[in-house]
Amino acid sequence: SYEKTGRARFLSHRELINILHRALRRSGLPLVFTEGFHPIPRLSMGPSLAVGLEGTGEFFDVDLERPADVTARSFDGLLPAGIRITGAAGPFGKKEGKLSDDAVYRYDIDLLPVALALGGAADNDPQGVESGCARTGLDGAGVGDGGKTDDKQRVLSVKWSRLGRALESMGGTLSSPEEFLEDPAGWLGGRIDNIVRSGIPVPDRKGNARSCEGCEVVPAAGRHRVVLVLPAFGRPGPRDLLLAAMPGPFAELARIRRTEIRYRSGDEYIQPMDMVKQGL
Repeated sequence: SYEKTGRARFLSHRELINILHRALRRSGLPLVFTEGFHPIPRLSMGPSLAVGLEGTGEFFDVDLERPADVTARSFDGLLPAGIRITGAAGPFGKKEGKLSDDAVYRYDIDLLPVALALGGAADNDPQGVESGCARTGLDGAGVGDGGKTDDKQRVLSVKWSRLGRALESMGGTLSSPEEFLEDPAGWLGGRIDNIVRSGIPVPDRKGNARSCEGCEVVPAAGRHRVVLVLPAFGRPGPRDLLLAAMPGPFAELARIRRTEIRYRSGDEYIQPMDMVKQGL
């Protein structure tokens, strides 16, 4: 098992595979290689993570010529910052390694970046603020290198005003940053729960309508944390639900981490590492 966090979350799935290939070659393990002109370690990756998402419960399988003592420490110093092997289990055969098509993912959504971005925004006089920004040559997209603190405050206020109008058009009501900051997780969790319960399909990033059947918002500790449990296949992803619940600028600020991948085994869902350890 491994985790991908921090700046490593911006690595693509292909880039991650290349990093693991290099680390495996340098590990000294008795690897099985593919055939052909460019042999590489025979590796089977778990479900891919979208670029920008973190993962702390990820996994991959690697074929070995013979049993070997493999631990997380076998990869010390071989991986870049943000990629870390957290455990190893096995050996197991191909039959035992076959996983069910019925799986669920658990995601943690951190709204603290959203709260920090809006923490300084004021909603005293949106029209006046927009006029003030126009006079200073600023807009809602950002602040130049020479911008002052007051200018940044005005930009945040303009952004809030625009986000508020966008939210109204989506059927939501939120009058000020303070209203959101009181309970960000409760606000977002309630919005997503209403979407799931409504039965209305949610479009994914390709525009395909996805049923929310089986999607669930579960209780979580902290006012900035929302936890989603989503079926692995044929359902909206966490970003799809975020974009359905709040305007894009909000959704893009939220930090998403996949914390668990579980596959059905009998009457329950089990993590792959536990399945290997239990011989399932």
